[in-house]
Amino acid sequence: MIRKTSLETWPPYVFSNYALISSESIKNERLMCIDTNSLKLSTTLARRNEIIAPVDWYEIKIKYRWKQVMPNGYQLLVANDGRITNINIEDIKALNGDVWIATPKNMPDSKVSCSQQKENLFSYICYFAGDGYRRRGNEIVLSVDDIGMFNNIKNLCKNVFNYDIPNEEYWKNKILNNEGKCFNIRVGATKANMILDELQLPEGKKNDIISIPNKFLRMPAKTLIKYGLTSLIETDGHVEDVRIRYATTSWKLALQVFFIYLKANLQPNFEKVYQPLNGKIFHRYVVGLSGIRQLKKLRELGFELKHNKKEFRLQIELSKNLPLRRSEGIIPSEIIQPTLRHIIKKFNVDIKELSKISNLPLGTLRCYLAPNVKPNISVIRAQRITNSLKEMCNENFTSLTKLCYSGVHWCKIVNINKIPKPNIGSIPKFYMKDKILASNLIFMS
Repeated sequence: MIRKTSLETWPPYVFSNYALISSESIKNERLMCIDTNSLKLSTTLARRNEIIAPVDWYEIKIKYRWKQVMPNGYQLLVANDGRITNINIEDIKALNGDVWIATPKNMPDSKVSCSQQKENLFSYICYFAGDGYRRRGNEIVLSVDDIGMFNNIKNLCKNVFNYDIPNEEYWKNKILNNEGKCFNIRVGATKANMILDELQLPEGKKNDIISIPNKFLRMPAKTLIKYGLTSLIETDGHVEDVRIRYATTSWKLALQVFFIYLKANLQPNFEKVYQPLNGKIFHRYVVGLSGIRQLKKLRELGFELKHNKKEFRLQIELSKNLPLRRSEGIIPSEIIQPTLRHIIKKFNVDIKELSKISNLPLGTLRCYLAPNVKPNISVIRAQRITNSLKEMCNENFTSLTKLCYSGVHWCKIVNINKIPKPNIGSIPKFYMKDKILASNLIFMS
């Protein structure tokens, strides 16, 4: 029996003035943040000091998405009672009504140019992170179960290290004649080990500590997906039911896969899975991407597997004739309804005419504007209403546009509980004016 739980650590998409990371994780980082006036994402350099972790800690549960632990004094960007504001966790409990937290839609992409050699090395490292290990005697071994995957690894070894896999024909026949079985194949020696040493990739058992060196994560999203994500999915990934899943026991590697999706403007999910085995309970972190729209967008970014069986399954999933759900999130009624009602009253807007121009049912519009009804509005519909109002009134409506075209998703807080202090040491605190900082910035160098 497999039991799932929401992730109880630090998702990389929550905004705050704090970042819970180890002191060695950041050196002159360029940090992702949000401008609290424009609600737009950006990156910036920030001044950093070490502070001692506060005594009071809280667990926040977000509806349908995740649960996380954070200290009091950790400010969040929230919407409540018609206002968007920065507020401490402890003070959130005193608010009345629904409270919504802002989370970013995506990570800013980079424009770093990469050589073919660096891209090939990145692909090789992701294979190693997924199913490889280093033996004593300068050997690097990788588990391979597909001939297409084997041929790609062979080419990478030749191009990156000028290394020929020993007994190549023997291993080809083994893989072809034993479909689905994994074979440990030597894929590197002295030169490869020297490079892995430079990148500080571990020897021996690495399951819980392996991660991708940060310098590779500065590459553009398309490169990360085409050369890195494909290698990871070929090793420890799974494709079925219009979903791609990647599982690992390394928390940092799982967050890095999550980051790659975010950087490509995709919406992954992240969960911690517990599974009993031989009388013990083991855990894995699972990063998933689901939905035909997201899989097709991933494909457009160069996601093509060399693993023949998984690529065949992916083609089957992509060929399914499923409806495209266009979910761009919602905007809480608390912050958009007063603005809409004010504009319609001030400019004397004809609701029937607005219904025709925005192509929305008249009853739906009236429901959005009714004082005693508070339905949340989808971002897509809010954008249509905003564009129609601009056309009818010949005005910019800056505040409404900011809400509809912001860089955040809004998620409802279900509950906040006080918990014992975790053993985490110190917290780097960043100081920025009029900005809220994204937590877990280990990747944003």
